[in-house]
Amino acid sequence: MPPTAFFIDLDGVVYRGQRCLDGAAAFIHKLETGGHPYLFLTNNSAHHPDEYVRKLHACGIAARRAQVYTASDAAADALREELAGRPVFVLGETGLIRVLEEAGVPVATGEGPRTTAGPSGAAGRPPAEAAAVLVGELRHLDYAALCQAARLVAAGAPLFATNPDRTIPDEDGFIVGCGSITAVLETATGQRARYFGKPNPDMARRAARRLGVPLEHCAVIGDGWETDIALAHALGLPSILIQAGAATVAGHGFRPDQQAARPTWTVPSLAALLDADLDAILGN
Repeated sequence: MPPTAFFIDLDGVVYRGQRCLDGAAAFIHKLETGGHPYLFLTNNSAHHPDEYVRKLHACGIAARRAQVYTASDAAADALREELAGRPVFVLGETGLIRVLEEAGVPVATGEGPRTTAGPSGAAGRPPAEAAAVLVGELRHLDYAALCQAARLVAAGAPLFATNPDRTIPDEDGFIVGCGSITAVLETATGQRARYFGKPNPDMARRAARRLGVPLEHCAVIGDGWETDIALAHALGLPSILIQAGAATVAGHGFRPDQQAARPTWTVPSLAALLDADLDAILGN
């Protein structure tokens, strides 16, 4: 059997906010020297993947853009196929908009100051032409654009979101995530969103193709019960829960209805895996 390949979460696993976590760089070195393929698989759509590469470099991990697959990437890949060139109205940061534009997905823009132009300065299409609404992480919430999005969904546009995370870990504990913002639109319109990020199995399937390994040879490392561990459970993949991360904060905690989706292995940090036989503990 080939060595196990790994999908590795970022927030709360490799770093928390701007703080690098113990053992992360050493663990990636262990994967490389052991011949284990790996891909950083993050739901955070607040920034362009190049920013996550820079954060990894700051943590001593010489990652490349091709080694980072985000929920923005998953959304762009899916919408490029499904919308066939029709524009999507986006509530999200410029990093998400850049990923969509790079993938050839047209972006419709709104009235607020953050959505009047894409990163290239182009005016974009008016929201009335949008074929769908996409919600990402938001650090600056534009109420007028939020209302526009709700009206589009109420008029029949499908509601999409990059990821269902209700919170994202940071140095102060956590911040409100995409799932919480999307819930506002779901409440306002009565429509349910479709999420492209973890635990959507399609994200892992696309990531495995990017990594160039069969999905059945992959394992998931993360700190979220509702995202990382649920993804592994949905696909029948082994999983390692980093318990000291977001697993104990609001929006990521263990819930009684997740009894069946238990991780294969639970550790306090990546540092605890430095002496482990990864193929042995994952049953390869």
